[in-house]
Amino acid sequence: MDAAPEAPAQLVRARGLVKRYGATPVLRGVDLDIAERSFTTLLGPSGCGKTTVLRILGGFEAPDAGSLTLNGVSLLGVPPERRHVNTVFQSYALFPHLTVAQNVAFPLTLRRARSVDVARRVAQTLRAVRMADHADRYPDALSGGQQQRVALARAIIGEPLVLLLDEPLSALDRQMRAHLQTELRALQQRLRRAFVFVTHDQEEAFALSDAIHVMNAGRILQSGAPQEIYARPADAFVAGFIGEGAVLAGRVTRAHGGRAVFDGPLGLIEAPAAPALAAGDAAAWVLRPEHVRLDPQGAHRMVVTAATFSGDRYLCALSLGETQLRARSDAPPPQGAEVGVAIDIARTYVTHAAAP
Repeated sequence: MDAAPEAPAQLVRARGLVKRYGATPVLRGVDLDIAERSFTTLLGPSGCGKTTVLRILGGFEAPDAGSLTLNGVSLLGVPPERRHVNTVFQSYALFPHLTVAQNVAFPLTLRRARSVDVARRVAQTLRAVRMADHADRYPDALSGGQQQRVALARAIIGEPLVLLLDEPLSALDRQMRAHLQTELRALQQRLRRAFVFVTHDQEEAFALSDAIHVMNAGRILQSGAPQEIYARPADAFVAGFIGEGAVLAGRVTRAHGGRAVFDGPLGLIEAPAAPALAAGDAAAWVLRPEHVRLDPQGAHRMVVTAATFSGDRYLCALSLGETQLRARSDAPPPQGAEVGVAIDIARTYVTHAAAP
């Protein structure tokens, strides 16, 4: 019997990171592990603290409390240029008066590397990002996607152990973003380096990540693989921020063996449940569109309030009083029609109410 593949070692470890700006807390005790060769995403709404974490990893901010290590060695007090960490900024920050090759060579030039080594490594790095044919162009002659690849090349030429990316795709149109997501993931796998990516876009996080850390109000609420976070969100906030669907508030009446009986707006149901839920706890029932279907024999009668074409199917908004659900359908039902609704309860999930 073949042995299971060895899990990647933890490259970066942060414990209890605290950051305040004046009296305003920005990070409230962040614990974070980043594995070697992983694509890790910090995901959350604007102002949640994810960029502050990235700046602390890069050495541009110092935490007020906590520890941070790279390969077991503390990074506290180590300036950015002495860390094996590089950053790709949202603006790309290319020098307009330098060619593509000169921009990429700049970090090596600062280190006074030998010119023959610089030329070789610049050519090698530009090939890695598929920009070798543009070496003599200036940034203003490049598209947004090409500028992003040059910024990546400049960041990776020094062979950092960790590459930090602060929403580098946010300024691009949807088609270019999708194209560069594929290229970025392929590049990370070719380089076998740890990438840490900041975004508020859950689709982007799902497309790119081995591990996602969902943040809100200066805390990491859940860490895990994209599939795990989608299917088993840690609380109502994570459930509402990740994916589409409904998060219905209610209370647990009984919990046992990884399941809970939930009393909510659609009555009593029993479904898979988050750990540590107990009778009497406030909770949330998570229903994704794939858990709900239109069915004349369904147990619930609901009114269609909207039907939106989403490419291959229609996403239907359904209403029963104040309760709102979503379902996918091959054909759009008439708006205002009353339809039968069936719920695949075994695939739904009962989780904790959102923390105050």
